[in-house]
Amino acid sequence: MTRTRVIAVASAKGSPGCSFVALGLAGRLAEGGVETLLVDADGEAAGSLLTVLGLLRGGDAPLLGGLGPVTVAAVEGAALAAGRGLRCLDLSGEPRALDGRQLADSCRERFGAVVADLGHQPGRLQREIVAAADWLLWVAAPDRLGFERADRVLGSGALSGISAALVLNRLGSDCLADAGAVLAERHHLPLLARLPESARAAREAARAGCPPQRSRDLRRQFTEVARCLVPDFEGRGGGDTWP
Repeated sequence: MTRTRVIAVASAKGSPGCSFVALGLAGRLAEGGVETLLVDADGEAAGSLLTVLGLLRGGDAPLLGGLGPVTVAAVEGAALAAGRGLRCLDLSGEPRALDGRQLADSCRERFGAVVADLGHQPGRLQREIVAAADWLLWVAAPDRLGFERADRVLGSGALSGISAALVLNRLGSDCLADAGAVLAERHHLPLLARLPESARAAREAARAGCPPQRSRDLRRQFTEVARCLVPDFEGRGGGDTWP
């Protein structure tokens, strides 16, 4: 690994699947042999990624935050094992006295890749993580409402990264055919992936009692995104784990 990549994942309002994309990308990186930290920094939804991953934080588990520096040891102590090569750090919910740049620097010393789910309500912590990130990945829904909200947020400059890109999620029958092309051209962003929706697969997963993310086989799409954002990722690995 030549250099750790920190990837911030954000979205406009409308629930386009920011956490879904962050989890899928982090899972594919870990599956491919890159030791990855998934950071839940969604200021609105507390503990959503821990719930999806089936993780429970014990009452005596250390929390990251406070007046002291963010060290590698502190990050390791607060992160929970979520699978082979994947750990999850929960910073969701109420704002914490935490330096996002210091967090990113500490994570670079320990992990091959860091994927941070920022949600759609950026605060101080989220802006600091973006400022320290290598990539800002925007997630947008391609229906009319999702397009309008993404267009407005992208044009507002609420978050700005050195390198930014776009992912369209939940492509279904109600999507605008040219949504991705218009957003990419208007805001000068490369479109890295188009993730299709599958209502039938979702129903089958629900009947089988499987986690909702397993209803969509998106290994190829997440592999391409991983290759674009993390040059050391070779796309190796595979098996029964999602994605």
